[in-house]
Amino acid sequence: MPTLAQLRRKKFLTQKQLAELLGVTDTLVSSWERGVYHPRLSNLKKLCEILDVSLDDIEFLSKPPDDSVGGLGDSTNSGYIR
Repeated sequence: MPTLAQLRRKKFLTQKQLAELLGVTDTLVSSWERGVYHPRLSNLKKLCEILDVSLDDIEFLSKPPDDSVGGLGDSTNSGYIR
């Protein structure tokens, strides 16, 4: 199953271009691709439309939680969830 990064590249999109289409930052797209965060449902729907795939066609990477962060990522940006 292809990863988000592979699907993005298949559409010849940069992280910045995909971010602009979604209305998020390229840093957030990078975080999704690295498995640091996962997209919200509203962004998942847009991703599927842009990449022309179903949700079942995307493999999302998982990164183990980092205890040193203290959960700050959960509340500092409403554009993503951990």
